[in-house]
Amino acid sequence: KNQWLIDDWTANNNRRSDDDPGKLGVYTQDEAFMSGFQNDLDRCQNIGPVPAESTLINDVLPAVVDGKVVFDPSPAG
Repeated sequence: KNQWLIDDWTANNNRRSDDDPGKLGVYTQDEAFMSGFQNDLDRCQNIGPVPAESTLINDVLPAVVDGKVVFDPSPAG
């Protein structure tokens, strides 16, 4: 998700004065932003199906990177 990009755009837009002709109502009105945003979405693709946000990573098994456990969902982990 790229919500942080939208939040950043909104914060920057809110810093503009109300009489600034560049101040827009919503991010979708900013053609340059939307073009870059869409390019990012087109370029970033999932590998395999997107898991539900409610599921734990790695099928509830510890995740290991370079031989080190970086995530362990077990109660003792």
